[in-house]
Amino acid sequence: MKCKYKEKIIEAGDMIFGAVYATFRKPGKRRGKYRETSEIQSKLNDRKAREKLTWKVHANFTKKDYVVTLTYAEGCHPDTVERFDKDVRNYIDRLKRLYKKYNVELKYIVIKAFGEGGRCHLHIIVSGGVDRELIENAWEYGRRNTRRLQFNACGVVDLSRYLSDQRHAGKRRWSGSRNLVEPIERTNTTRYARKDIAAIAESANPHKFFTDRYPGYWLSEFPEVEKNMFNGSYYMTFVMYKPESDNLERYARRRS
Repeated sequence: MKCKYKEKIIEAGDMIFGAVYATFRKPGKRRGKYRETSEIQSKLNDRKAREKLTWKVHANFTKKDYVVTLTYAEGCHPDTVERFDKDVRNYIDRLKRLYKKYNVELKYIVIKAFGEGGRCHLHIIVSGGVDRELIENAWEYGRRNTRRLQFNACGVVDLSRYLSDQRHAGKRRWSGSRNLVEPIERTNTTRYARKDIAAIAESANPHKFFTDRYPGYWLSEFPEVEKNMFNGSYYMTFVMYKPESDNLERYARRRS
């Protein structure tokens, strides 16, 4: 069975998110259809949703932007999901008027969620350029908490994953403004061989390997490499960043 390694690269802002995985095809035979089980498909869908949100956040927002958490005070909690959705729409409309008043472009990603006891709340990543107190005052139902996005060498991956796991009406749900840019996706099947990934898995310092292959980027942390014990193939993921990124000016930069 012939094995080729396929590389997928996502360029999002100052970050690269990479994945390398094996593809198989028996010579002379077409690949038959394969249907995943519902459990496997559910896990794949969750992972894809998490990745999509992570890439979208990094492609559109910087340390100048905000993450806002909005909750309801006692007596103000909506009695239906439909009412909650309406409250969110009204809040976004107020932000649109606010940003227009200050001639600032509004970008946002909204994550609706239910906490313990079914109490709903809202997370929103929103572009900066407007005083955070004004952004908070646009929410009139309860507590408001606003802070700037805080990037490290892995970007804001932890925040993105946390937000993507939030649930609204039993489902993961997020939406964004229409002016969000899409991350750039590239794929190829010629960059990696099995021996390359095996060497990375065994290396005590794989940074030079990646900086040589991706000029202008540094490896954020050691790549994750998994080996399939059945067929000997590898699956690898990695994250890289531009060392001159303004988002990282407060953090120590790796020099090797």
